[in-house]
Amino acid sequence: MNTFRLITRSLAFYWRTNLAVLLGVVAATAVISGALIVGDSVRGSLRQMSLDRLGNIDHALVSYRFFRENLADDLAGIPEFQQRFETVAPALVMTGGLIYQAADSDLTTRAGGVNVYGIDARAWDLLDHGDVPSPQIDEVILSALAARQLGVQAGDEISLWIELPASIPRESLLGEREESSREIPLTVQAVLEESLGAGRLALQPNQQEPASAFLALETMQTAIDLQYLPRSRRNPVERPARVNALFVSARNAADQTDETEAADAANLLNEFLGSPGVLALADFTPRLRENTDRNYLSLES
Repeated sequence: MNTFRLITRSLAFYWRTNLAVLLGVVAATAVISGALIVGDSVRGSLRQMSLDRLGNIDHALVSYRFFRENLADDLAGIPEFQQRFETVAPALVMTGGLIYQAADSDLTTRAGGVNVYGIDARAWDLLDHGDVPSPQIDEVILSALAARQLGVQAGDEISLWIELPASIPRESLLGEREESSREIPLTVQAVLEESLGAGRLALQPNQQEPASAFLALETMQTAIDLQYLPRSRRNPVERPARVNALFVSARNAADQTDETEAADAANLLNEFLGSPGVLALADFTPRLRENTDRNYLSLES
């Protein structure tokens, strides 16, 4: 008896056991293949959701302090920047709360933890907003979730409360104990549909639907005293308009999709920000304070 005949006779004699083993292998292969397919599908879906949420924003710089709005124009004027990047848009990114009280009711509805964006047409064009125009002066565009929480629609009057950031954390020993906030009365300009990426804009990796509010950059700057102030008798020093964020879109497809190229583009942005003449003293909002009691000058920010 040769080896081949021994194998075939063994398979035929133990066909029940061999069939069970074969079916087990088939089932295990199907489970593993299905898990891989589902995993790739979920990973692809989450990636696509993030891309839809960010629109054409490929890089975002958000600072804990304010800097010149014109920094965006300075970056856009660098020839090397123009070769790699297409748009740089200034913005204000903060967190606030919304309050609505109907004219014919004493009931007040609130929405907390709202992502508040002060943007202009440059930043608005980077987002998937359908045919909704950019935020107008003294008006606000709400995400679907924020509108549902408040129970409002276009044309309603609401209030936005923003807590002003402190240079020293309030919970620290030297921090200010009294919270400083500003109320901004606004009219609801439009409510974004849930299918639009702009309504889900968030810079944190969270797949939950955020509550968002979009204001005109000028409206938000004026409300929290970050607007441009020309030189006058009352203000002897000219003060530029200030923001705390920059949204940048890449020009090349590789900088948008390839992780290595995107990281290289981010490093290049850091180099541009560190280039001579880009960052100015005004970006740190300096002020010169004279102490007459002890006879010294203090340069503060």
